[in-house]
Amino acid sequence: AITRSGTNALAGEVYFDRTGTSMRAKSVFEKEREAAGVERPSSAKNEFGLSVGGPIVKDQTHFFFAYDGKDIGDSRQVVPRDIDKLPATLGIVPSLIAAKGNQVDKFREHLLFGKIDTQLTEDSRLSLSLRLRREDDRVAESRDLSAPGNDKQRSNDETRLDLKHEWTRGAWLSEARLGY
Repeated sequence: AITRSGTNALAGEVYFDRTGTSMRAKSVFEKEREAAGVERPSSAKNEFGLSVGGPIVKDQTHFFFAYDGKDIGDSRQVVPRDIDKLPATLGIVPSLIAAKGNQVDKFREHLLFGKIDTQLTEDSRLSLSLRLRREDDRVAESRDLSAPGNDKQRSNDETRLDLKHEWTRGAWLSEARLGY
């Protein structure tokens, strides 16, 4: 893949996007569960980021940096089913009844990308890039059937470093890469 690079002009951008409970339509399940007395769960989704790029040495060496983040609180409604068919003295029944209501499933993500590229000679170019990814969330085994506590903590951490040299001669391209 080809990634964006800096130019001779310093440039950047910043963004923020938020979506909340009142900004989205109710799902069929939310409508059904509200009718059964379970209030609509709150949710919040925040996405934010920035990028900046520019020259280190004009017409020769440039940098580019980008960050993207997400903070999502995705709620689900927990509605125990067929509890009346279980013996009330069974130890798990009170905990199932207590789990009724809303549960927030959090997701957090941080993505970082940085790149420095330089034109060594007219035919030779060197590029160094770094990519970091950090994600954490809790995932229910089933969004409709799993009670709180019956979910899994997940992490997705990734670090990549890429050094690339390109040499061109007419229509020929030679590329060497080192990656971690």
